[in-house]
Amino acid sequence: MRVHLARLPVLVMALLIGTSVAAEPAGAAPAWSVTPTPAARLVSTAVLSGVSCPSQRACLAVGYQVDAAGAPVPLAERWNGRHWAIASPPAPPATGSFLFGVSCATARSCMAVGSSTRHRETVALAERWNGIRWALQPELRPRGRIRGAHPTAYLAAVACPSTAACTAVGYVGNRAGTLGAPLIARWTRKAGWLSQPAAPPPAAKAAFLSGVSCGSPTDCAAVGFLATRAGTSETLAEHWTQDSWHLERIPTPVGATAVQLTGVSCPSPSFCSAVGYFDTAGIDIALSERWDGIRWVIGRARYPRGARSARLAEVSCPSRGVCTAVGVLNAADGLNAPLVEGWTPRGWAVQPTPPIGTAAAPTDAELSGVSCRALGRCVAVGDIAPLSGSQNVLAERAG
Repeated sequence: MRVHLARLPVLVMALLIGTSVAAEPAGAAPAWSVTPTPAARLVSTAVLSGVSCPSQRACLAVGYQVDAAGAPVPLAERWNGRHWAIASPPAPPATGSFLFGVSCATARSCMAVGSSTRHRETVALAERWNGIRWALQPELRPRGRIRGAHPTAYLAAVACPSTAACTAVGYVGNRAGTLGAPLIARWTRKAGWLSQPAAPPPAAKAAFLSGVSCGSPTDCAAVGFLATRAGTSETLAEHWTQDSWHLERIPTPVGATAVQLTGVSCPSPSFCSAVGYFDTAGIDIALSERWDGIRWVIGRARYPRGARSARLAEVSCPSRGVCTAVGVLNAADGLNAPLVEGWTPRGWAVQPTPPIGTAAAPTDAELSGVSCRALGRCVAVGDIAPLSGSQNVLAERAG
């Protein structure tokens, strides 16, 4: 089974396992369709890992592609309500650069984040889109010294509740991911990017933040996971209000041998939905958790009968009563296929997606990012990899 989560760099991949084993009919659900995307200028790989839609006729998706020299470089595509067009951002001087997440306060104010590697050092990368062109942001230097060989810092996700402020989260530590801490940075129009002190999780060797969402300009939630000194992993959630970050109690599924929260969406300070996956007995199980303004509780994600495993990567909630999550399921034939689930107060239900590939041309595919403006009006992105061809971008739309 191909294991790929485009939102995060390779050092995190070995620590991520997860998603769900229950089944439920999809019922009435929005119709999803594949939207053609322009061919990326690639050698062997192109991936879209995140998307943000400030309006129905404006979306920006980001990821990476492999250039002619075999190096990963940033990739971006724009949706105007009718078609996608490439709008690739500049690549900083580096041996490899990735964009993992993007957030648009308006069609003319977007921030994308990721990582860039040069001289054995990986640094956080941020680029800003003004509706016409991209601008590289000054390099963010985390507070304190990164311990261990080959220092690494990256930003995995970003949330921009207004055109004047953004919050991004990720990781800073060693390349192996065995010793490090959450990286949190805040951008303002006046001050640019500045790192913020995260609340240090107790008894953690390393901690990672993979998703962030701001229910208001003064209230943000971030989720991820931590690796304990006992060799296990646990879910992680942090909350920012006005002037500081603090840890929140968030349950880890009983029996999980590895766990990860990968995305979160907060349409208001009193409601958030977080998704991810965990592993138990070698089976990936979908994970959803919900914040009601007081506590986090585990929900019950679902996926089609016959699936061997599944994982959720990202979630988008245009209001506190409607959410859409995307990810990947591993089918009985051993191939990965896109997974979409919708949530209402009645619970989660699978939404049907278009078939990917045929018996004559088997294909792996997954969805890594989603952005919804309203119920049944969503755009999702990811990647598709025919077993006999190159890995390329995938975009789907509902509504």
